[in-house]
Amino acid sequence: MIHYILQTIAFQLLFLLVYDVFLKRETFYTANRWYLLLTPLASLLLPLIQIEAIREQIPAEYMITLPAVIVGTSNASLEPTTTALAEATQQFSWSSVWAAGSVVALLILGFKVMRLRRMINSGSIQTYKDITYVELPQSNAAFTFFRRIYLGTEVEETQKEAILQHEQVHVAQGHSWDLLYFEGLRILFWFNPFVYLFQHRVGVLHEYTADDHVAKAHGVSHYYQELLSQVFQTRNFSFINTFFNHSLIKKRILMLRKNKSKNIVQLKYLVVLPLIAGMLVYTACSQERASEVPSEISEKIADLQQTLEAKGELSEAEVQQLKALNLRAAEMSSEIDGIKNSPLFTSEELHTEAVPFATIDKTPLYPGCENLDQDAAKKCMTQKISNLVVENFNTEVMKGNGLVGQQRIVVQFKIDTAGNILDVKARAPQPELETEALRVINMLPQMTPGEHRGKKVSVMYSLPIIFSMDE
Repeated sequence: MIHYILQTIAFQLLFLLVYDVFLKRETFYTANRWYLLLTPLASLLLPLIQIEAIREQIPAEYMITLPAVIVGTSNASLEPTTTALAEATQQFSWSSVWAAGSVVALLILGFKVMRLRRMINSGSIQTYKDITYVELPQSNAAFTFFRRIYLGTEVEETQKEAILQHEQVHVAQGHSWDLLYFEGLRILFWFNPFVYLFQHRVGVLHEYTADDHVAKAHGVSHYYQELLSQVFQTRNFSFINTFFNHSLIKKRILMLRKNKSKNIVQLKYLVVLPLIAGMLVYTACSQERASEVPSEISEKIADLQQTLEAKGELSEAEVQQLKALNLRAAEMSSEIDGIKNSPLFTSEELHTEAVPFATIDKTPLYPGCENLDQDAAKKCMTQKISNLVVENFNTEVMKGNGLVGQQRIVVQFKIDTAGNILDVKARAPQPELETEALRVINMLPQMTPGEHRGKKVSVMYSLPIIFSMDE
């Protein structure tokens, strides 16, 4: 979920940059309005679209999860991993924070609506040159809320016509629905700053659109002179269209005086096509299949358990073996989840396809394991890496830092097509553990590269290290 949220925020940032750089100074108000309304929605949907055809065109890397290596001086038996429980607790905490923020955002919106209703209820229905509006006593406000125009009694009679015509454009084009749409996004994604920026830009665009319509009827020079001469009360309602805003007046006048954009400039909208294409490539590459591996293993364990139970009462040895298999499946699940959720691993490194150990045709080989059959070579590779870690992991350094109990380290590294060890990353509760794990893994020698379908391939390895130290 965190990965999905980060993708949506990144996509919205890119769409917003395209608008600010290429589009917002153009006079294609209707096209810009639809751009601002649709791109936030597209940002929510694009991470969910994963086109397999794109993924197949990109060279795959393979990830192999090695058995956990236990280092340290503890003689106590290792307890089952608590990673899954910790991650579930963390996910629950984030869900609670999100729900609390959404409730606060909803309450703020409700408070604004109540303030607005109190102000509206004090008004009376009036008509001016066939335009019906609500007159607000002792106010010089001017704004629109859905199908109604609201105008203060202190607004001068000579200014009413231009103001009401301006507000009529908001009513006719349903601008309040745009702002309410973003209010909904703000409730759901209150933590996303770009939702607020999108809403602000839509509000500005509404004013440009209404100004353009009225200026055509009254003349540009006359209309912007009226803008300069008017000072209206500004209220903090993000979902209404206010006629006057001090921070907007200069921009509105500049847009009124701007020449109409030429039709050829509409080609700028094509910029969004390669942007969307790039997003689709990214989402196709980031398709996460690692979680499928523990699922398949769990299913096979369940089948094995049913088969054994069908023959009658299990022996104590068989029960212990089943428990060990289930524990290993849970450990693999937590290891893979830990890698996917680790902020230390880049998005490029996460674009790897996790596969069972047997899927790749020829796995990389440790020096000395070359003249063995495939199964024996895999076991040899695993054992030599485990021996290197156990023999070289400096537990004395860990004692010096006061680390006791069980600590879990997840190391990821790549064996490239030349057999070199690259991109070594580590995640651990303490930086000292990460540093030591990186030092040990960097001692690995050059390997014989892996092969798949007759071609040398890069292979990603995940190595869990459990550091256990008595108190």
